Amino acid sequence: MKARAVRQTLLFQVICWIVAGLLYLSSRLIGLEDQDRIRIVQPIRWGLAITQFTAAGIVLGTILGLVDLFLAKSSIRKRSFGFLVGVKGLIYVGTILITTGIIHFISYTMVDHYTIKQEIPKLIEFYQQRFMLSLLIYALFISFLVSFIKQVNQKFGPGILGPLVLGKYFKPKEEERIFMFLDLRSSTTHAEKIGHVLFSEMIQDCFYDLATVVEDFATEIYQYVGDEAVLTWKMKNGLMNQNCLRLFFAFDERLKSRYEHYAAKYGIQPEFKAGVNAGKVVVAEVGEIKKEIAYHGDVLNTAARIQSKCNEYGKNLLISESLKKLIPESDDIIFSEIGAEELKGKTELVRIYSVERK
Repeated sequence: MKARAVRQTLLFQVICWIVAGLLYLSSRLIGLEDQDRIRIVQPIRWGLAITQFTAAGIVLGTILGLVDLFLAKSSIRKRSFGFLVGVKGLIYVGTILITTGIIHFISYTMVDHYTIKQEIPKLIEFYQQRFMLSLLIYALFISFLVSFIKQVNQKFGPGILGPLVLGKYFKPKEEERIFMFLDLRSSTTHAEKIGHVLFSEMIQDCFYDLATVVEDFATEIYQYVGDEAVLTWKMKNGLMNQNCLRLFFAFDERLKSRYEHYAAKYGIQPEFKAGVNAGKVVVAEVGEIKKEIAYHGDVLNTAARIQSKCNEYGKNLLISESLKKLIPESDDIIFSEIGAEELKGKTELVRIYSVERK
């Protein structure tokens, strides 16, 4: 996983747990001293309490972020959402118990200058308090909430949940974007050869491999349609470092690097073809029962038509002339003009280029 994605995962967890810790602290202690029926034995040390909960949030966020990264890489990622939440819940409980104990120990020995002999009974008493039970219940709720947010974000795709919540596209807006239609070659033949159930598992594996590379190229996955994936970039992100082209080659390399897996399980080496186009599209939030961000415009239709020409010319990656003019030249990418094509649904000819690496 790219370093940027690792940082984002850890930062997300750390921020969530710091905020959750401070909310818990404020809900328990603010106004406590004003209650007539509660006798305050010692003044509340707000500075120490805030420091303790902030430190706990940083430690918990870092450890649990690393747990998320590990689970995302392991085979357990394919289990149900409920199972993952349960496993994470158990890990979270253990981590919380250990972290709070360590912070309690450090606070009393370093701040209050207790000896280790004095601190151990205090620590045992701390774990036996009902306060600890309320803390664990609250932490389990937060862990479920964090996992839920992450699952929803994965459902919509990176970069989509925020605009949906903020209503950014409640009214249609025009944007300049790049779209890639990525399709499995010989899908019908493969499905007949290995059966539809095994074929569906292969598509799952392929799209998992695709997910491992999209973050490296600032890509957004717009939608999956059968054995086809539609990818999109903001214009700046797609043109930078030729991301809209290099993603395809990285995905192809990823599939080839897993040749033994695909050969052993399916007897097939999957290969994809793609058509890419760029231009202005309209972005809008659509749906009531199921909301999503939708893109409308001729740019998408043209990209799909260009992809359909891959078989005809025996090429894996074709792009439009309008996109080719925007992409900066490089020494390791070769553009070859295919010609002007009359694409279905288009009144004007569209000039197409094939793209290969040296």
